[in-house]
Amino acid sequence: MPSQSILSADDKAKVKSAIPVSPATNKIFSATFARIYYAYPDPNKWAYAGLQGALILTRSNLTLEFSFNLVDLTGTRGIIWSHEFYQGLEAEYNTDRPWFHSFPGDECMIGFVFVDESEAKSFEKEVREKTGKKSKAKSKKSKSPTVKSSGKIDKSLISAPTQFKHVAHMGYDADNGFTSRNVDPSWTTIVGNLEEKGIDKETIEKEIKIIRDYYKIHPEALAEAEKKEQKKKLATTKPPPPPSR
Repeated sequence: MPSQSILSADDKAKVKSAIPVSPATNKIFSATFARIYYAYPDPNKWAYAGLQGALILTRSNLTLEFSFNLVDLTGTRGIIWSHEFYQGLEAEYNTDRPWFHSFPGDECMIGFVFVDESEAKSFEKEVREKTGKKSKAKSKKSKSPTVKSSGKIDKSLISAPTQFKHVAHMGYDADNGFTSRNVDPSWTTIVGNLEEKGIDKETIEKEIKIIRDYYKIHPEALAEAEKKEQKKKLATTKPPPPPSR
């Protein structure tokens, strides 16, 4: 944990009790006092979530995943809120004010109100540095999808697969594009992603069955695509003004 912090010795002890630090458990990169706000239920207005404490930027040494964790400092509840990093977070993490940061969550915008502006700046720096490294590491592991010489769709083009909703009808034709009835809207995203990767409409129409079969075998893929679509929509939505300090 950073040696310079507005957190007291007692606060730091509670943090270490909630988030054990060692080569086999976790590493803490930043810790400071903050409150959490949600742009929910009104997406144009911030609402205090009723959560405050030590906001910790943590990496699990087991999974190498980064996350935000909020530790209770007034009681003994330990971690009272947590949010894992996702790829691209560094580009969507907003410094709305020196003391207020925000980013798209799974269902709404999430905001951090910091007590100390200098620590808020240090926190932002660590977030951008760590998420940037994580994104680069993932991009090195991923393989560029290709179209086979036969013109068929390579299954590597279809996002890695979480829940499957019953499909009443799903089809595709070159004139009308993707058509569906009672189908999860994430299917539209999936087909759109294939088009963005250079797959022409005729090929998609011809190979629609292989796409359907793939998702029947790997039912998690729809939820993954839907989650990406939600983040995409949130990223293009202008966050509401920061709450008054």
